[in-house]
Amino acid sequence: KEVLEDYSAESAVAKPRPKPFLADNLAANPGGNNDDYSATCEPFFVPRLPLSHNETHRAEVIYLGLDLFRQSGGHGLAFFVATGVVHDHPTDLSAFMLNHAVDPTQLGEFLGEDFSLAQTLRLAEIHKQG
Repeated sequence: KEVLEDYSAESAVAKPRPKPFLADNLAANPGGNNDDYSATCEPFFVPRLPLSHNETHRAEVIYLGLDLFRQSGGHGLAFFVATGVVHDHPTDLSAFMLNHAVDPTQLGEFLGEDFSLAQTLRLAEIHKQG
């Protein structure tokens, strides 16, 4: 509750403007060329706008998220996206996990799951290697 009050609509914390959803672009232009590469992927499991984006506490938030990731990979990623640490795009998530040395056992377990996000991250990693 305290976090929500600190980051309410009246908060001075700047909120990033997301790129349009790919589905919104397709709906707006049903018969036309939909090759708008500025659109990002649909979000997988959390709201597109982060709950907060406070750079002064970023290190603490990352520490908490890594601890949460050690317990559950999916919950850890959701936490990172919801707190504005990383965008929900597969390449951003993949790069973040590599740069922040997430628990390799938990990462392997998560990537082995049959979730659409896990499948997408596996494909993004393979694409990055190739």
